[in-house]
Amino acid sequence: MSRSCSLAARVVTLIALVGCAPRGPSAPRTTGPGTRSPHAPSTAPPTAPATTPAPDPDGITFVISNGFGDEAAWVGPHLAAVADVVVRLMDSPELPPPARVEVTLVLDPEGRHGGWATSTGVGYVGDRFPEEAPYVWILTHEVTNLMAAHYGGHGGFPSDWWSNGRSPFPTYFAGLVLREVGHADVADGLRRSNASQPDHELYWTLHERYGFGLFAETLRLLRRDDLDLGEIEPPWPHPDATRTAYTIAYLSLAAGEDLTDLVLAAGVGSEPVDWADNHLDIPFVAYTVTPAEVAGIRRARARAFGAEGTAELQAAFRRGAWRLVPER
Repeated sequence: MSRSCSLAARVVTLIALVGCAPRGPSAPRTTGPGTRSPHAPSTAPPTAPATTPAPDPDGITFVISNGFGDEAAWVGPHLAAVADVVVRLMDSPELPPPARVEVTLVLDPEGRHGGWATSTGVGYVGDRFPEEAPYVWILTHEVTNLMAAHYGGHGGFPSDWWSNGRSPFPTYFAGLVLREVGHADVADGLRRSNASQPDHELYWTLHERYGFGLFAETLRLLRRDDLDLGEIEPPWPHPDATRTAYTIAYLSLAAGEDLTDLVLAAGVGSEPVDWADNHLDIPFVAYTVTPAEVAGIRRARARAFGAEGTAELQAAFRRGAWRLVPER
């Protein structure tokens, strides 16, 4: 059951950053939540001076380094509204939201553009940042990335059907939040543009059946078990059957029923059409997951973290070696 929540996010605007975009062959790409801690661009953005505002006891302090001036005046109120919705949807009073989030908006007259999220902040580099659909989307997308990783405790979600570049889950999550903060048109455009991709539609199918509470509970369970899906070998962001099986198992725990067939029906395990656009150096090897494997992971978790569980069994489970947790 959701609780009512009003998050008084504090906004602090620092300096203007002009013409000092990260250097390199391309601008940072948008990340996907569930990235491991999530990932920053390969070249770090410039940092703000050491100005430390007092923490906001009621919620998140957004510290904004704004290189776009009045054109980006909408950012502070938008971030406060987004934070309010995300905290309410996560419904986790036992875990406070991040105390401070750095927001770096970099003006680059050369026209390179892109967004990023790290474990402590979000950013964008480009030649403009008005309150228009692409910019409202990218800011919302990156903030929900950061918040999802915060409430999940870790990242490492499957790069082929949840996170990173393709971003089916963050696209759904950002769209859901955008609807609630007065940008239903942007949310509707996002869904239409990805409607032909079954793994994107998967999240809306799950939402229509279970609501966002399914994902909030999944993240809560992962955080409670201190499970970083990215620690399962092969290293994230490689596509991997075990990482996917664990993710389905935790979704199934949250749903109270097995979701393996529903998830696989969205094409999970097959190479996405845009895989090479996001992971040129990682070949995709097709895989499958069975309901029996997912059920086995759920049973192993109950044993590892149950009354008779040990630190050794929990460590084995966390690294993906669920079969080493003996049956009772």
